[in-house]
Formats: sequence, structure tokens, C-alpha cells
Amino acid sequence: IGAEFEDLVAASEASKAVKHPWRNIRNRKYRPQLIIVISSSFLPNTPNSMLEKNEPEKARAILKRIRGVSDKEIEAEFEDLVAASEASKAVKHPWRNIRIESIGLN
Repeated sequence: IGAEFEDLVAASEASKAVKHPWRNIRNRKYRPQLIIVISSSFLPNTPNSMLEKNEPEKARAILKRIRGVSDKEIEAEFEDLVAASEASKAVKHPWRNIRIESIGLN
């Protein structure tokens, strides 16, 4: 509702020489969001995303490529990632818990 109100206010202040100024304003406003949505499909996988998909060997290979070191040198970090992934799977309602804590109901 706020974004649409912003469109109306900006359109009323826009130049009258343009036939539909609110269309230009809205198109400019949504352009960054569209770029982010489209470009996010080209982002590479992360070790965390591979662990969530139960592909630990791919996660290890990605971590090795990112760090540029041997398997032995990434082992401690990989074990930390696995432990964090397992801990995150144990949480049942993460967003509900965060909201409850943020408004002080616990």
C-alpha cells in the first residue's frame, strides 16, 4: 500500500509533459528488484546449500575450491558446517521462535 501511495504522490509531482508519469516511476522503482531476481538464478551453489540438499561431497568440493587449500586444511571448517547444518535441521519453527523472542513473549 505504501509503494502504491508513493507512486501516486510522485505522479502528482511529476512533469505534466509526460503522458503517464506514474508508469515511468513504477518501472524505475521495480527495476532493481527484477535485476536481483533474474541474476539470483545464476549464482553458484554454496557449501551450506549442498549440505541442505544432502550432498556432502559436493559441499566439500565447493569449500575446497573456495578456500584453495587441501582436504586436510578444510576438514575442521567442513565439520563445523555439517554441525551447523544438523543444528538448523533440529529447529522446528525458526521464524516463529524469532518473532516470539523479538516481541518478548518467551
